[in-house]
Amino acid sequence: MWYKDEGNNSETYCADSSDLYNWQVIGPVITDFPHEGVNVFQWKDSYWLIVDKWDGQAVYRSENGQDWTYNSTILDQDGTRPDDTGYGYHADVLVNQDKAYIFYFTHPERGKDPNQSYHSKRSSIQIAELEHNNGKIICDRNKDFRLIL
Repeated sequence: MWYKDEGNNSETYCADSSDLYNWQVIGPVITDFPHEGVNVFQWKDSYWLIVDKWDGQAVYRSENGQDWTYNSTILDQDGTRPDDTGYGYHADVLVNQDKAYIFYFTHPERGKDPNQSYHSKRSSIQIAELEHNNGKIICDRNKDFRLIL
């Protein structure tokens, strides 16, 4: 299990369990900066780990699910679709056959209202297709795609 450890600078840690009741902390995994929303998935013959760094999603790659290397940052630029502005937060990935889709949310009106009204706190769920290009994950959140479930 990969998780955000708030007691350790909100970094990603790993723990193992043989019965899902008793857990042994293995140790730190991603310590580059504080983050949350850890998501791990397998796609294109690699393991991928995505974390919300509060200014986009940092992507890491691993061949074995243990040793991680920074790969790219995605969802760090505004999109052009309705409500798809600002950073993409707390992503989850669905892999279906050869395709991968990233689900994330935005706060399209955050920062526009100093009174912190409903509009400044409103969230909008978005989806985009991930692409694998020369060993890197990229995400053009403005590109049209067809969601295949």
